[in-house]
Amino acid sequence: MEERMDTDDWPDLWQALGVEWPVTASTPYPLVYGNPEAWLKTAQVEPELLLHHVRRFVFPGELLASLGDHVLGMWTAQWRQACLLSGLLEYRRRVQDSMQSLWLDQWIVRTQQRLPSSRLAPLIDNTDDWVKLREVDYATDDILRLCDPHRRIRLSYHLLCAVLFDAEIFALTGDGEKPLEPPEQLRGHLRLLRNNSHYKEVY
Repeated sequence: MEERMDTDDWPDLWQALGVEWPVTASTPYPLVYGNPEAWLKTAQVEPELLLHHVRRFVFPGELLASLGDHVLGMWTAQWRQACLLSGLLEYRRRVQDSMQSLWLDQWIVRTQQRLPSSRLAPLIDNTDDWVKLREVDYATDDILRLCDPHRRIRLSYHLLCAVLFDAEIFALTGDGEKPLEPPEQLRGHLRLLRNNSHYKEVY
C-alpha cells in the first residue's frame, strides 16, 4: 500500500528534492528555513531552475505561500518584462497617432534590453510612461494592467500560477498549440479566470 504524504511534511520533502539540484547551478539549493537572501539570489539568477524544481514538487502551494513578496517579485521579474513587452507591441500595432507611436517605440526599445532583473526597474518602470498608459486605461489590455508597478505582487501570483500549471490550463482551454512563453501562458490563465467559474474558485 502506497504511503500517503502528509502536508505537514512538505519542508522535509522539499529538502529531499535538493539532491537533484545540479552542482553547476549558480547558487546552492534554497532551503525552506534557510537564509531569505539565499532565496532572493536563487530567484534572481536561477529562475528557470527554481521553476523546474517547484513543478516537480508535490506541495507547490505550501512552498509558494512560505516565500515573501520580495522573492516572488524577483523570481518573476524577467517574465514580467516579457509580458510588458508583449502588451506594448500589441498596443503599438493598434496605434496610429505619430506622437503615441514614438513614445511606445522608445519604451519598447528599453523593454527589449537584456539585463539582470535587479536592474530592470529604471528602464521599464518610468513614472511618465505609466502615467500615460493609465490615461488610456492600459489600452484595455489586462496584461498591461497587471504589469503596472503598483500591481507587481499581484502579477507575480498570476504569473506563477500561469507558468507552473500551464499544462493543466492548456488542458482546460484546449485551443491551438500549447503556449510556451509567459505572456501567452498568462493570457490563457486570465482567460480561464474570466470564463471558468471552477478555475476561478480554485485559484
